Amino acid sequence: IAAYYKPATECGGDWWSILRKNNKTALFIADATGHGVPAALLTATANCCVSNLQELLNANPALIHSPSRMMEFINKAVCNVGNKILLTCFIAVIDHDKKLLITSNASHNPPLLFSPSDSGTMSKDLFQPLMTKPGPHLGKSFNSIYQQHEWTIKNNETLILFTDGLLECCDKDGKAWGQRRFLKSLTK
Repeated sequence: IAAYYKPATECGGDWWSILRKNNKTALFIADATGHGVPAALLTATANCCVSNLQELLNANPALIHSPSRMMEFINKAVCNVGNKILLTCFIAVIDHDKKLLITSNASHNPPLLFSPSDSGTMSKDLFQPLMTKPGPHLGKSFNSIYQQHEWTIKNNETLILFTDGLLECCDKDGKAWGQRRFLKSLTK
């Protein structure tokens, strides 16, 4: 697992975390609407939730199989903070034994699954977005329900998670980097 984070201002609303339990890895990535201190405080709430989830996993290890239940847990905490700022979130649980990826999405950018070609050639077609119908933003409704989806994965595949901040970065001419240039850079 490799990560890079750089906020747009002195503090920001993009966040990621990781949990491990019984040869399973849960990856979390989220993005609060807005910037600055309010967004950073909301992601701090999400971070606290993941710490609490780690404790809950010690009491109920089966929870690691359910990113949708983990998403509902985080949603309730975000709702309790107030609905001024919302949060997109994506949770991916990797079952290393079964080679399975279980995901839940709360209106976050779909991650990319990179499957290298047998020939070693690179193209943007090797990066497939894990498209599903996203659930509502975290913080929108206390009773929101989130779905989960399963994907079979191979040992040589790479999961790429990112926030919209990456796609919205602008060059010196004010042009957003965008999905097309992002995919082009990944193939390089």
